[in-house]
Amino acid sequence: MQRSTLIRNVYAELRQTVGNRLSPRETLEQAVALVDLVTDQDDGPEFDDYEGRLPFSNQDLDLAMADGGWRVLSYETNRAYELGEPTDWIYEPNYDNS
Repeated sequence: MQRSTLIRNVYAELRQTVGNRLSPRETLEQAVALVDLVTDQDDGPEFDDYEGRLPFSNQDLDLAMADGGWRVLSYETNRAYELGEPTDWIYEPNYDNS
């Protein structure tokens, strides 16, 4: 059943039940509220407005590589540490003279 038909039916039922205790406008507002409460309306996904910089992983390649790739190397190194991946490939200088 269409939403407008539901609202009309609920309005008529409320008008008959409530009588003149509510104005026609208030009765209509209550009918709309009841229909909205009962029907499952999917307004689509809810998105929050994101303010700030674009995440590094979503940046254009030319921006990410503008410094010769050092930011990419730093990002991947930090990501490897966070994920607990083996970091054998990372150069760690040995300052021990032994």
